[in-house]
Amino acid sequence: MCKALRYLITIGLIFTGSWALAQQKAGNGPAVKVIAKPKDGAVWLRWAASSPLSWKYANIYGYTIERYTIVRDGQVLDRPEKQVLTTAPLKPRPLAAWQRMVDTSDYGAIVAQAIYGETFKAEVQQGGAMMDIVNRATELEQRFSYALFACDRSWSVAQFAGLGFMDKTVQPGEKYLYRVYTNIPAAKMKTDTGVVYVGLQDAQPLPRPLDLGAIFNDKAVMLSWNYTLLKEVYNGYILERASAATNMQFERLNKELLVNVNERDSGGPTRIYYADSIAANYTTYLYRVRGVDAFGEMGPPSDTVKGQGLPSLPYNPKITKYEISKENKVDFAWEFPAAGNELITGFSIVRAPSAKGPFDTLQRNIPAQQRQWLLEKPLLPSNYMAVVAIGRNGTATASFPVLVQPEDSIPPAIPGGLQGRIDSMGHVTIHWPANKEPDLMGYRVFRAGRADAEFVQLTESPAADTIFRDTIDIKSLNSKMYYKIKSVDQRYNQSAFSAILELQKPDLVPPTSPVITAYEIKNGQVKLIWINSYEKDVVKYQVLRKENSNPLAVWQVLKVYDNTGLEQDSLVETPPHRDVAYQYTVQSIDGSGLVSPNANPLTVTVPTDAANMPVPVLKTAVDREEKEIVVSWLFTQPGVNQYWLYRAEGDGPLTLLQTLDATHDSYTDKQLHVNTGYRYTIKAVLQTGRQSKFSEMVQVNY
Repeated sequence: MCKALRYLITIGLIFTGSWALAQQKAGNGPAVKVIAKPKDGAVWLRWAASSPLSWKYANIYGYTIERYTIVRDGQVLDRPEKQVLTTAPLKPRPLAAWQRMVDTSDYGAIVAQAIYGETFKAEVQQGGAMMDIVNRATELEQRFSYALFACDRSWSVAQFAGLGFMDKTVQPGEKYLYRVYTNIPAAKMKTDTGVVYVGLQDAQPLPRPLDLGAIFNDKAVMLSWNYTLLKEVYNGYILERASAATNMQFERLNKELLVNVNERDSGGPTRIYYADSIAANYTTYLYRVRGVDAFGEMGPPSDTVKGQGLPSLPYNPKITKYEISKENKVDFAWEFPAAGNELITGFSIVRAPSAKGPFDTLQRNIPAQQRQWLLEKPLLPSNYMAVVAIGRNGTATASFPVLVQPEDSIPPAIPGGLQGRIDSMGHVTIHWPANKEPDLMGYRVFRAGRADAEFVQLTESPAADTIFRDTIDIKSLNSKMYYKIKSVDQRYNQSAFSAILELQKPDLVPPTSPVITAYEIKNGQVKLIWINSYEKDVVKYQVLRKENSNPLAVWQVLKVYDNTGLEQDSLVETPPHRDVAYQYTVQSIDGSGLVSPNANPLTVTVPTDAANMPVPVLKTAVDREEKEIVVSWLFTQPGVNQYWLYRAEGDGPLTLLQTLDATHDSYTDKQLHVNTGYRYTIKAVLQTGRQSKFSEMVQVNY
């Protein structure tokens, strides 16, 4: 067992969690967690107790596996068929049976030591009696964790530990419910049963690991791939490498499976990282990764990545001088060993707003022999600049950055064009056009309750945005708020104040409705008389009208006029059509744009003079093939309710042939006799009940 303890110290440095099954949430008490995998005509089962103490007791009392056949040939069975697969409880093999496993498998040695070893300590514990209790609990947790960790990486070891079983009696076309439970006496501990539902048809190929990437450096490679997406599938990974030294055949790099050493229930890294050293630069190396699941099956390889190691550049430039001219040109000088000239293609000068970057290139392609350069580029108020040596192999080294600051005592322009609004919740938004200065830092915003009061600064530091939001008490007594701003550049030069922005607080209560008191109809016109609203902030009134009988009609504004200050007002207007019922209403509008509810609508109809009412125009068309006469008409008066169509046959009297609603303008008469004369006429009935004259009689010989 000494071999197991030595190996435990090695993996203990990286091991932070237990086996995937044990990581599943166990509810409020101990439970058995089980997974299944259809493979090679059998169903492979893996399980584990969810707590150290339940695992310890289960090693003593064992596990029982029951199988229930639920589906056969696509049909759900009326009564599931039960079969106990374990003739005796499954327990870890006796200690003597582990000897060969211990000699051939480090994982077997770990599990044997965890189950049967007298001691199991990854580090020395000290303390008195209380600490001895703590140490014993910690030791049991270590035994549990390391045992499950090892079983997770070897199917044969899991079977030896009583945590794996292969059901070879399954049949195609059937699906099963497996129940795995411990035989621990209930008086000692209650554990929940683990269940899984599976059939041979559920077999799925293992997926390829995703997103393998590689960064090649000087005789070294940093590899990484996504762990999170497949963490429910794979418990570890194998990394493979190929090169000319292996005739481009892939060989396994890691003896033990690579695992995520920082796994938590949530958060943490999503990738696994592995650093590999390579024998030589400028040699192509290929890498791929393969996953291994809890049953020991290896999945297909990932996509291949390849690259070459590149030697790092051994020299760094060192800036020795930088001077700023009156024209804001910068004269740079630097040191760089002449021995490095053959290793580089030249130099670049880079700049950033801070020493931490990000750096942008200002000047490229400075010759490798050059050690001085006059930079003629526009400068920022603060420029962190560095000289970068560009290696022929794509690597680069940079000098320490230096701070270059041109003189500036000119303040930025005064901001203008302030606009804003205050909403009903007291939220204030003001905005303005941005200044054009390239060295602008931001703006300072000030506020006051009166234009002649002292303004208070709202911004602790200059705000970079040209939109500023504020919150005020909408119920305070003052009806307006005042704002002004200053602009500030990178050297803290400040402009003068902007013009003051005056903002009106919102009026939240609309005015009361006017009251229509009377109307009269005279000479085809309607005169409305109403009493105005009493509020003093009403600035205008509007009169609206809509057709009464049209359910789709909307209110139309007839007239808008300024408030005259009178208590009563009136309007005279001519409606579009006579004999049509119209509704009239009046609204008042205050200075905040709030609109009162409608005044109680008034319905008015202006009648048409009988002498002026139009007469329908009637036409007919005979279709002898269809054996019909089509009667059509035109009537220009709006407000029609019905049309009454009359017909006389031969010398007979006129009789009502058909009553039609206002949507019709024709009628097809099929009640005809051959060699008969017909006479037609029509009249319109308005919505007011008034009737037009009959149209001229039309004679038709059929």
